[in-house]
Amino acid sequence: MKTMTTVSVAGQERKAPGRPRNARTDEAILHAVLDLLSEGQSVAAISIEAVAARAGVGKATIYRRWPNKEALIIDAIAAMKGPLPSRSGSRSATTWSCSSRRTARARPAASAR
Repeated sequence: MKTMTTVSVAGQERKAPGRPRNARTDEAILHAVLDLLSEGQSVAAISIEAVAARAGVGKATIYRRWPNKEALIIDAIAAMKGPLPSRSGSRSATTWSCSSRRTARARPAASAR
């Protein structure tokens, strides 16, 4: 699964210099951050060195992909998020349910007079 990075220069496609980045390395780094957080380490306590050791990569590999620790942690947390739920009809059903409950609660109070 090799992917080639290409750069478009004046309508021509050419290969970017260097070896293509490995997506598995990105995943290993992000999982390392999440593992450290799940073990109870605070964001302040997590270091790039600890992440690199846990992911089995060098610090330079991390710094090539993320400019600082904060950006790395933000991306790791964002990676946890799944796809957003679909909103097809759920809002109208929720609105109907809430309004019918409100009406049902209001009726006994009105009949108690």
